[in-house]
Amino acid sequence: MRVMLQEALNTLPERERRVIYLRFYLGLTQSEIAEEIGVSQVHVSRILRATLTQLGDELGEEAAEMFEQR
Repeated sequence: MRVMLQEALNTLPERERRVIYLRFYLGLTQSEIAEEIGVSQVHVSRILRATLTQLGDELGEEAAEMFEQR
């Protein structure tokens, strides 16, 4: 699963990868991320929503099934 996720993350543009990293690896809030990358908190929310949707689409049903098993 980690390999699949890494491959999907590598398809993202740099800004989207950075937002994912700041949110899920460093645990920053949307407001902290907004300050870090120079956009509004609302824009960070939109970036996260779109990026997570894209990752879900790329990982597909196989990934969803793996998460359901846990």
